[in-house]
Amino acid sequence: MTRKAYDRWKIEANQFNRATVFYVECNCGKLAQKKYQQSYFECGTCQRKYVLQQGQYVELKN
Repeated sequence: MTRKAYDRWKIEANQFNRATVFYVECNCGKLAQKKYQQSYFECGTCQRKYVLQQGQYVELKN
């Protein structure tokens, strides 16, 4: 499953719009926000964390 990525204005980043990613789509349906000075994204609703691995955003298992 490819997770959608969004820029700071919540516009989807794709092959034509290669902006810096600030949000990724979470499994709960909300957007996980990039943590300040960290290399992961965290959902404020369900507390899941996501990282970029091999070009895709995957859930970080604890």
